[in-house]
Amino acid sequence: MGRGRRKKLDKLSAGFILGIIAPLSIFLIIYLVRYTDIPIRDYFVQLWKLKITFKILSLCGFVNLLIFFLYLKLQMEKAAKGVIMATLVYALLFLVFEII
Repeated sequence: MGRGRRKKLDKLSAGFILGIIAPLSIFLIIYLVRYTDIPIRDYFVQLWKLKITFKILSLCGFVNLLIFFLYLKLQMEKAAKGVIMATLVYALLFLVFEII
C-alpha cells in the first residue's frame, strides 16, 4: 500500500468503524458457514436462551487484535487507536449486558 494511501486511511474513525464491523462480520460468517439450516432469528434466540451470545461475540472480538497489530505494522497509529476504542466500546457493552 502506498504511503499516501496509508496516510489517508490512518484516521481514528477508519479504525473505529473497522473495529466495530469486523467482529460482527466474523459472527455472521460463522453463522453462514455452520448454521445456515437454522433461521437467523432462531439462532439468536437460542444463543440468548443459552446466555452465550456475548461470549461468542467477545471471541469474535479477537479479530480486532489482528487488525490492531496490522495497523501498527503498517505504522498507522491513529487507525490502531480507533480499533482500541471500538474494542473498549464492545467491552463496555458486554459489561453492561452482563449486569442486566
